[in-house]
Amino acid sequence: SDVNGNLNDPTTLPDSDGDLGSGGDVDYRDTVTLGDNDGDGISDNIDLDDDNDGILDVQESNLTLNCIEYEFYDLVPSGYTVDNIPTTGALATGTTTSFDVDALQNLVDPGDTNTFSIRYRGAIVINTSETYTFYTSSDDGSKLYIDGIEVVDNDGLHGNVEQSQTITLSAGVHAIEVLFFENGGAETLTVQYSTPTISKTPIPFGVIGCAVAINSDGDSVSNHLDLDSDGDGIPDNIEAQTTNGYIAPNAVYNSAGIDTAYPNGLIPVNTDGTDSPDYLDLDSDNEGNNDTTEAGLTLNGVLGVNGLDSAVYTTTNYSDVNGNINNPNTLPDSDSDLATTGDVDFRDSSNDVSIGTGNILWLRGDIDLTGSTITSWLDQSSSGVISTINGNPTSTNTLNFNKVATFDGSGDYLVTNLSINSSSYPDLTVYAVYTPSINSSGAVWGEDDSNWDRFFGDLSTGGINDMVSTGTGASNNIPSVFTANTPVISTVLFDEDVSNGSFVYANGERVRTFSSNHGPEFSNNFHVGSIGRNAYHFNGDIAEIIVFAELPTPIQQQKIESYLALKYGITLDNTNNSGAIIEGDYVLSNSVTKVWDYTANSSYHNDVAG
Repeated sequence: SDVNGNLNDPTTLPDSDGDLGSGGDVDYRDTVTLGDNDGDGISDNIDLDDDNDGILDVQESNLTLNCIEYEFYDLVPSGYTVDNIPTTGALATGTTTSFDVDALQNLVDPGDTNTFSIRYRGAIVINTSETYTFYTSSDDGSKLYIDGIEVVDNDGLHGNVEQSQTITLSAGVHAIEVLFFENGGAETLTVQYSTPTISKTPIPFGVIGCAVAINSDGDSVSNHLDLDSDGDGIPDNIEAQTTNGYIAPNAVYNSAGIDTAYPNGLIPVNTDGTDSPDYLDLDSDNEGNNDTTEAGLTLNGVLGVNGLDSAVYTTTNYSDVNGNINNPNTLPDSDSDLATTGDVDFRDSSNDVSIGTGNILWLRGDIDLTGSTITSWLDQSSSGVISTINGNPTSTNTLNFNKVATFDGSGDYLVTNLSINSSSYPDLTVYAVYTPSINSSGAVWGEDDSNWDRFFGDLSTGGINDMVSTGTGASNNIPSVFTANTPVISTVLFDEDVSNGSFVYANGERVRTFSSNHGPEFSNNFHVGSIGRNAYHFNGDIAEIIVFAELPTPIQQQKIESYLALKYGITLDNTNNSGAIIEGDYVLSNSVTKVWDYTANSSYHNDVAG
């Protein structure tokens, strides 16, 4: 007849950490019941940062700030309504002029059978060290604590008379608590402060009922207890700070439970200046790519009780708030501009990819290719190579929506002032993305004369010239991808060392090997669109040319070819050229993260595009 016996309401069961209304539960259903969620030695009812991420709880919850001057009743007098949780009849009064209160939380302590007590909790942020006088007034008694130290004791024996105390506070965040005792009803509590230059002013507080726990990523952990509030894998402590200005936590906490590396708490960064701050934003730079991918993360979808993914956390508690991401500047920065004008990828809306050292020429159709009839094509490497435009090459957005330079096969070509010879550049690597319009001879690049020292082009045979006039040691494995109207990524490695040889790759597949000494033997300037002012003009589109004065490792070559393949929608070949990598993988600039895993998708490695 009584299915619950004397357990008629689950909310009456023990809730040691008092978090039933703010993201937690009663103890038997709560994974954290210690009363000190983050284990920093500061109990949750005092701790202003319950997860140690540096972002104060008030920032991670929805809190309305009001000034204290409310009526609280243990017995409701006739004709009155209960204002224990402020209603429209309990309005704020007064303003502050010397500090802002930005971290508040409230806890109701039931007291004994004769006393209804309210404890207001919060923080005051002091901008400059100064002397403050704090006041309280209440008929039945109140106490004011700063940083856990009793400052004002109004014992309730003075009637509604103010009691005050003067203290000096240093700049920073100070925990503040007010304990208010109410026995008779129809009583008020007022808490104020003043300085030598400021008259008495009510202190703005949050009050019970204003704080609402928020769970932005929809997992089982509310933001103020979640070390990754948006679920993108990047810890809140990282996302709340700028990349170059990042300060690591030091795991030493003040009396308010705030890491002393951030004595005022962190004001979260909002990189894109729109929508939410980064720690709640899945696209922090607002350029269309999600932060998880741009940070080079592959998440497991298994969360610790601290809200971090198991791919990131080192422990499921709060002793390591960043897991294995200890500094934001270790995250991918594809264009290597963090130290200059840019940022790491997840915060960089203009991701001008920089691929490595030794880059001596970089022509990109999507950057600084000017005019529908091309008037200039600026070098993106640090060399500052200058090109002279000849003929009337044009530009259109035709290759996977990227702009290309179109050459007419007769008078269109570029002459650069980059002079390449074997003494200056004993090793050379040239990447090129192009689409021939017809199957006829023509050089995508070469040197500025009509000699056959080196060039790469599209020939009527369907592919690659012998590279040197003698062609000694060249194999004749010409793939079918070298056909009209088919885009291709070509990679040519010139190695002056006879033992290593020189190689030609098409879409990641090695298609030609030179076993003898075939280092770069240019004696004139680098040329685009022909190998001489009037010889072997290229007919088709050229999207990108990258020249390095060094040879790549297999993984370096793979990540560059991945960049080009994703950008231009070209499928990388899975032929095994090197045991050091898995051919067919597409890897990001950190050389680790796979955006296309060939092993996992080997049955479907056809027409892979980005």
